[in-house]
Amino acid sequence: MIKNRTLLTLIRKDYALSLRGGTLFLLFGITWGLFIVSGVLTLIGYREAQQEREHAARMFRDQWEGQHKGAHDAAHYGTWIFKPLHVLGVFHPGLNDYSGTTYRIEAHKQTEVDHSSAGTRGTVLRLGQFSFALLLQLLVPLLILFLASLSVTTEKASGTLRMLLAQGVTFRKLVWSKTGVHYLYAFFLSLPVFSVMLVIVLYAPEGKAYVFHLLFIFIGYQLYYFLCVLLGVIISVRSAGSGISAFAVLAFWLLSCILLPRVMTNTATHRHPPMSRAAFDDHIIQGYREGLGDDGPYYERAKQYENELLSRYHATRLSEIPVDTDALVMQYHEDYKSRVFTYYYKEISEAFAAQQDFIRKASWADPFIGLKRLTAALSGTDFFHHQAFFTQARAYRNYFIRTLNEEQALHPGQTVPKTGFYAEIRDFEYRDPSLDEILGREITAFGSMLVWIVCGIAFLFVATRKSPVL
Repeated sequence: MIKNRTLLTLIRKDYALSLRGGTLFLLFGITWGLFIVSGVLTLIGYREAQQEREHAARMFRDQWEGQHKGAHDAAHYGTWIFKPLHVLGVFHPGLNDYSGTTYRIEAHKQTEVDHSSAGTRGTVLRLGQFSFALLLQLLVPLLILFLASLSVTTEKASGTLRMLLAQGVTFRKLVWSKTGVHYLYAFFLSLPVFSVMLVIVLYAPEGKAYVFHLLFIFIGYQLYYFLCVLLGVIISVRSAGSGISAFAVLAFWLLSCILLPRVMTNTATHRHPPMSRAAFDDHIIQGYREGLGDDGPYYERAKQYENELLSRYHATRLSEIPVDTDALVMQYHEDYKSRVFTYYYKEISEAFAAQQDFIRKASWADPFIGLKRLTAALSGTDFFHHQAFFTQARAYRNYFIRTLNEEQALHPGQTVPKTGFYAEIRDFEYRDPSLDEILGREITAFGSMLVWIVCGIAFLFVATRKSPVL
């Protein structure tokens, strides 16, 4: 009990001393000012993007329901669907600016998600959008590492360490008091951001469903900040002076937060290169014309399907069949083209999945990589959320075109479908991956941080067994 009381006394003493000077308040003030600016800019951008998507989605839906075309013409006219904005995208935009936001639905064409804003925002976007996550991932760790790296070296330089040791305070207690104080700095520095995000989530439509997403993001950042404090204090313990410790943490920050993530991403791309766009498009064309496996070329497949229709309806000519056979044949080709697209896109998807798996494993070497992945995943802005939207959009597109072709097939000679038919086609509804699915996929982030923390604690215990020679 006395030992714990001594440790708490040291923590309170260090905390009180830090509040007397103006440096800490200045650093906190600048950081919070940047948080305010980034929050305002991000919220304005989010609100504008949300309003644009809602307006566009409503406009295209109204145009679709109010049209007076035949089913075949309507299929060629098509429509657009839009990737929903995740409320936590305010916190971490992730791949939103790169992955595209819209999906075009049109007969005879299998499209991909398009219209990303990365191409129109210049090189600044390469550094990341100015958001809460960017500041919490880059600026705050640098600040924490810098302050923690000076925690013991300044005591050595001022002679305070010698005085405290002479009074009976053990070196280990002193070091752990520094660790506790600097973690409090990190906690109170980041707390306002998460408090604001909690308010945003609670007041956003359907935002309450993402409270636990935000909670796990908060836990992830606190673990990472504690790790940064440990590393900073370890560097301070092992350094002879403040200049050396400051240089060491700057080098560590550049390596772990800037260089290593880029190297791992480039390595993943090099080890698992996806098929090129030109090759993919060529495979789609050739696969549709020549067929997959032993399916035969286009005209053979069409003739075989027509024979199946004649056999099914016990007819000798297509004109004897009581449905619009042209519509049935079109749907047959739609299904086959979708099958070809799926067949070749699977190779691209597997390459991207292998890249993601490589980067995920790299988080054991650099917990910062895991933190970024965890934040993007819980914010609904990572690669797998993009894939989920694309998969659901394609499924909706196939349902959409099939419904139109079936309408034409069942009503041969009909110029315009019955009133209200287009409104009966259900609207697109996106379903987010579950929280369990996200955590199961990104559990490595927590594991890597915990392993590094345990190793840091063990190293700090070993490093503080004996008092330094002063």
